[in-house]
Amino acid sequence: MPGERRKQQSAAQRCAGELHAGLSATGEARPAGDTADGVGRARHHETSFKPAPESMYIRSAVAAAALYGVYPLLVRHAVVVWGSEALDAVGFSFEQADSGHGLGHFTRDYAHAMRLIRGLNIPPQELLTGLLGGIFHDIGCAMVRRYDEPRRIARHAEAGAILLEELFQETSLGLSKVEQDLVAYGVAAHTHYLKSMDVVSAEGITRKLEPYVDTINDKPILAVWLPRWVDRLDVNGAGFVGRHYLTLVEQHEDFSGSEQRFYTVNFEDHLRPLLRTPEEIKAADGNRTMREHLALFASSQNNQSPYGKHDLDLMVVMRDKQTARLQRIIGSITPTDPLHPAVENEIVDLWTIFLACNVEPTRRGRETAETLAARFRELPEDTQHAWCKGFLATMQEYIGWAEETMSTLNKLSPAERRLGNIVEDITEIVAPNQLWATTISSMR
Repeated sequence: MPGERRKQQSAAQRCAGELHAGLSATGEARPAGDTADGVGRARHHETSFKPAPESMYIRSAVAAAALYGVYPLLVRHAVVVWGSEALDAVGFSFEQADSGHGLGHFTRDYAHAMRLIRGLNIPPQELLTGLLGGIFHDIGCAMVRRYDEPRRIARHAEAGAILLEELFQETSLGLSKVEQDLVAYGVAAHTHYLKSMDVVSAEGITRKLEPYVDTINDKPILAVWLPRWVDRLDVNGAGFVGRHYLTLVEQHEDFSGSEQRFYTVNFEDHLRPLLRTPEEIKAADGNRTMREHLALFASSQNNQSPYGKHDLDLMVVMRDKQTARLQRIIGSITPTDPLHPAVENEIVDLWTIFLACNVEPTRRGRETAETLAARFRELPEDTQHAWCKGFLATMQEYIGWAEETMSTLNKLSPAERRLGNIVEDITEIVAPNQLWATTISSMR
């Protein structure tokens, strides 16, 4: 029950305990989302948004709001108390989200937000609303299946905004009504649609989905753009490669970004090491490979893109470093000059540990990683050769990102590094787990 759950082990301890004995290439892991206790069954209509009025998070949040009246401190301290305790109070669990949008993504979003705070020349009030939205932008993924969205008009972003509105009815956290509305609106609008789209629901009803208003007099509404910045820093770089890979556990439809369309994704076809032009993709079946999907995101990370046109200050610096990492990973994914078979086998094992310990350190993340490891070993040899090099490059790039990020996180107090009952210390998720990192570092 919320507020009564036993103290959990740290993410690093759980990971080490579950994976230290080694991974079996022939083990039969339960498919992700099909667990004995029903993880993955959650839907938005089955989730209650009614926290108890006397729950601890309300008292803590109100006290924090009074104590930390200065906005940057409010963001860095009270958001930890309020956000994580509030989610716990309504029975929220990252086990309910798909493995690409769970605890690992939430933690990296928080880490990126804490870094951005220190380098954006933005008024404090706008930092507050924008970064709150940035940290919590994907909480709706625990209520709406991320890849059911082609048939929904209200998607994970809107579900997250509704959850925040319900929580704001219990406590204002010292925010004005306008600020509350901006935070919720920023969460709803973080999915960046460039044009209107017709959406046909599962019931056959067609509705029009319109882009969210994100500028006033051609000036960006930062309550919208800051959540997008935080999100984009984890749809870039090494973490993105891992979290996108985890989503391949089941066939789904993914969003094509600049083309504003959905396309079919299945494991074997998506991992073909192809890197074609948009014209070649369209002339084939229109479905992108994972390498092409990564390249699409990398190509949009600039100020000439509609997604990056308002990037400034530290966001530009962080974005460009993440893009360089992602481009190096994309360039490594080739079937030529394969690694030794024993090395490839070891890399698959280490990649599975990396996914389970750092990318998505939940039980669902571990089960998904193990399921995909067995399926990966059944792929065509050229695909395995290419992606073993890609996995190696991704883990090496992650180590570089983590070193840079830890230099900021280590300056935070223990209270700032804790996310309530959800994460005891975010550095345990961000820091490369030595079960894989020691060996990968020696392969450089």
